[in-house]
Amino acid sequence: IKADDIKWEPLEGGFEISILYTNPATQATYLVIRGPGNLHVPKHWHTSNESITVLKGSFLVAHDGSNDKTELKPGGFAYMPAKMIHEAWTGDAGATYFITVDGKWDVNFVK
Repeated sequence: IKADDIKWEPLEGGFEISILYTNPATQATYLVIRGPGNLHVPKHWHTSNESITVLKGSFLVAHDGSNDKTELKPGGFAYMPAKMIHEAWTGDAGATYFITVDGKWDVNFVK
């Protein structure tokens, strides 16, 4: 898929998502999310393992039990095991990031 051909769909909170590919047998999913600056992704978890690679801008991540935010810039990588509670923020200029999950894509927000 060429970058100009990516089809974006709106997500809550001002983000946009593009599902690039879902494996029909395993439901492993490859997707891209982008958002403008200073957005917060509230605490949540996924049923499957998730990896994040920042393509543009900066993205800050934190996992449950830690008050430390780790800033990821282009090329930066984070891995979240299945069911790990985490949250994230886009940097001042926003962020675009590539996500893979090794099973069906879901988001389970923590109340």
